[in-house]
Amino acid sequence: MPPFIQSLSWFNPLRHYIAIVRGILLKEVGLESLWMNALMLALFAFVLLAVIIDIQNCDIETRLEDSIQCIQVELKDCWVCQLFQTI
Repeated sequence: MPPFIQSLSWFNPLRHYIAIVRGILLKEVGLESLWMNALMLALFAFVLLAVIIDIQNCDIETRLEDSIQCIQVELKDCWVCQLFQTI
């Protein structure tokens, strides 16, 4: 495999997972020799979790703003609300 592709594989979480599983099950090595792979998997998990939380927060804020605007429109069109505003 070309060296460039090998260096890109460090950004693939599957590479680290397979290295950990192979090391534990086949070679019976401990975490002291697999710490770099475990650290990379934890980093992937942290970054992915941060991105998902950010996306969800934006989605929740957008939904909340849309709901508030929808309620405001409904209140403007509501005849009971208009009746109380004239009193």
